[in-house]
Amino acid sequence: MENLNTATKLVWKRAAAEAAGKGSNIIEPVHLLSSIAAILQAWEDGKVHLDEEEGSLLKRSFTASGVVPVTLRRAALSQMHFHKATPSSSEIIHRSTTTKNIFESAQQLALEQPVSTLHLLGATLDQGDRQVALALRSVDID
Repeated sequence: MENLNTATKLVWKRAAAEAAGKGSNIIEPVHLLSSIAAILQAWEDGKVHLDEEEGSLLKRSFTASGVVPVTLRRAALSQMHFHKATPSSSEIIHRSTTTKNIFESAQQLALEQPVSTLHLLGATLDQGDRQVALALRSVDID
């Protein structure tokens, strides 16, 4: 797996939980967006530890866009759809092809450094996923 920092591993874990909570065994880009916003909110509330520089830069990127993490998270959650799990569904949560591409792009952005939430956010926004675009549009970001 890619070289991920601790915060990015938390995002991935949370995205998997959100996918599973919607009855899916596939992590989609909208799960990543929601999870990044949730991790930032948890950091601001003192519930998770992020590297101070990473947390500050992530917060600044949200603030510069005029987006409150909880608002973006709600918008992303509204784009997620419940999938009826089949009895044969695996308990393993996989990444969709698009999500795999996002992680590859984030790794390229990170160069030799561990992938941070900022790299993952940039790659997620760059991918052009429809559900992500609808979530962003609902908080007035085109």
